[in-house]
Amino acid sequence: LEGIIPKYNARITGIMPPVTIQPVVSIRKPPKQIYTLENYVEAGQMTQEQYDMVVDYITKRKNLFISGSTGSGKTTFTNACIHKMVELTPDDNFYIVEDTPEIICDAKWQHSLWIKTEDAEKAVKESLRFFPDRIIFGEVRDGGLLAELLKSWLTGHSGNITTIHANDGASTLLRIKSMLGDKAKDISDNLSDLIHLIVHLKRTDKGIRVDELYPVTEETDSFLAGLIQNNLV
Repeated sequence: LEGIIPKYNARITGIMPPVTIQPVVSIRKPPKQIYTLENYVEAGQMTQEQYDMVVDYITKRKNLFISGSTGSGKTTFTNACIHKMVELTPDDNFYIVEDTPEIICDAKWQHSLWIKTEDAEKAVKESLRFFPDRIIFGEVRDGGLLAELLKSWLTGHSGNITTIHANDGASTLLRIKSMLGDKAKDISDNLSDLIHLIVHLKRTDKGIRVDELYPVTEETDSFLAGLIQNNLV
């Protein structure tokens, strides 16, 4: 069983016998308030230098990928970044697509779509009909959707954000390339034109931390492309 609990917008997942010995249910409640980037610094979850760098990328309307394992706090950090975007550009129109209602956006202009997974690609394609300033997607899981999202970012829309599962900054870029496959050639010669910063989060014994900031440049893009071509990864 997978679904959303009405009114509370909580995500519920259930598994029943014979798959399990006894029924198992997991409920993920959305946060009641936005945890800001400043809160991350105050709690020691990111350094001041990391904060300054992330805010600089947001201020310059660069595109961010938030990566990490399951339960590493990707959505919470994404909400913090969106909050900073709204703070810096309060008149922007946010177009948000997700299959689970976890993103919190307090922008006065926004279109938030909760869609079935199979409709995600179509929802991204339709984004331009809503005159968005920013196009945000909850979590990319397949190449077709990722390709459409990056294409939408190419159409004069900057300062976007999405999340993805990965182990670190470099492996995030490798996974993106792997998911896109031949579709990458139809989007851009260099992914660094579209993806500017990867923020990798990690769950530690002291809680969730901003583990790595990985700027995507032509050099890192070309280096990883060479590794793939030579079957070294």
